[in-house]
Amino acid sequence: MLGKCLAKMAYSILRCSLESMNIPAFTALTLKLFGVIFVLIALLDFVSLIFPLQMADPQWQLTTITGIVDRGIVPMLGMGLISLGYLVDTMAKTATTSPKGGFDLRMPVYILAIALGLVFLLLIPIHLTNVNQIKTAELAQLETQIGQGQQQVEGALRQFDALSQNPEALEQQIKEGEQLLAAGQANGNPLNQEQLANIERQVNELKGLQEMSKDPAALKAKMEEIKTNLETQVAEQRQKVESQASNQALKQGLRVGLSSLMLSIGFAAFGALGLRNLLSAPPTPPSADPLA
Repeated sequence: MLGKCLAKMAYSILRCSLESMNIPAFTALTLKLFGVIFVLIALLDFVSLIFPLQMADPQWQLTTITGIVDRGIVPMLGMGLISLGYLVDTMAKTATTSPKGGFDLRMPVYILAIALGLVFLLLIPIHLTNVNQIKTAELAQLETQIGQGQQQVEGALRQFDALSQNPEALEQQIKEGEQLLAAGQANGNPLNQEQLANIERQVNELKGLQEMSKDPAALKAKMEEIKTNLETQVAEQRQKVESQASNQALKQGLRVGLSSLMLSIGFAAFGALGLRNLLSAPPTPPSADPLA
């Protein structure tokens, strides 16, 4: 019996609490609060991405713009929540256009939206320029590496050619290599397995060169074959890297560029339409209740 009375009492208290609570006003306040938090977090995140400034570095600009665009949906969501909060206020008739004793967030939010729309629009050409600059720099670095590799190989070919024309020097290098392999050390320091394997490979190459030097035509054909293989490998590597750089630049430019364009359109449309609607709305007459 006592438990039944307590249950009825608890139900009555809960019912009175729900009836006294202004649900639409609470919902509107919650939406506005969450919206403001989202916008402030996004702005702080943008500032943390921008500083410290390194405007002369295209890679920094590319990384920063990509980070800003990837986070661009957060302030848009926050502004939407703020606008929805005011819509709940209007539909429930719990607030006027500019609530008495409060600050109307819609005007600064719409202005901020238009500003962000302009910013995201300006980021598109900057991003595309940075993508092209980085692609050009990567290709230039590739050409430098390829040129260095070609010089090393051509130097080795010239050395082999000179040795093939000097049998005594070639024989001397082969003997020195075989002595190192037999002793297992150089200048009193023991050689590890990798060093021994390299020396053995060089000795075998020199012996092969010694055999080919006895037939100048075969040696010339071998040199031409090595040179042709080198040119083929260089061309394949250049084509592969250029294709990868072009595809990466295209993907990066399209993804960030299109995302920034859509964000720009969304922010600009939201801000412009909201601002026009706010300025064209007729003024709401003051409430008859002085305490409202």
